[in-house]
Amino acid sequence: MIFKKPTLEEYREAVEWHARNKENNMLHNKGNEHALIIFENLFKYSEDHVRIFAKDLANMEVVNTKPYVDAVKSFIERPNAKLDILITNFNEDVKDIDRDVNLFYVLRNSKAYEEGRIRVRSTNGMTFRAQDKPVHFCTSDGHAYRMERDIEQRVAHGNFGDTDTTRSLEAAFDKAFNPCVNNIDLKQVFS
Repeated sequence: MIFKKPTLEEYREAVEWHARNKENNMLHNKGNEHALIIFENLFKYSEDHVRIFAKDLANMEVVNTKPYVDAVKSFIERPNAKLDILITNFNEDVKDIDRDVNLFYVLRNSKAYEEGRIRVRSTNGMTFRAQDKPVHFCTSDGHAYRMERDIEQRVAHGNFGDTDTTRSLEAAFDKAFNPCVNNIDLKQVFS
């Protein structure tokens, strides 16, 4: 049996359907375009709390792009939305990214940041690992996640209806985040 690889538009439609319906189905993705589609839908269909663990969120291929930043903006404009970000290290070079697509600048200037609904912390080099390799992940509302198991090639899998895995990732995140005292003050960064 021969399987045809879906086009980017077919992949986008499938991901959105799974996200909208909170479908418990493993979605594999690789590369910048697939990552962006998953993230856009994570933010679009999140209602309450998104957690992100990543290296530094300074990349221009996925994070500091108009679609990603617009999706984050839409999420944090919800009155009860919370966004917790845990990064390995803060990259001072983010100050040089164009402010229209600069994730940290947009967060710093949001009402949600003023209200304390956005928190950014650093692990000062510590990472999450799976099978002895560093991983990055994002979770949403106790039921959706994307976990990047190859952070160089952006090879990941995700699911919009897997409460067990999502809650496990959220528990690991909170265990590292809550006692972490390495707060990143975005007002100071962009003063």
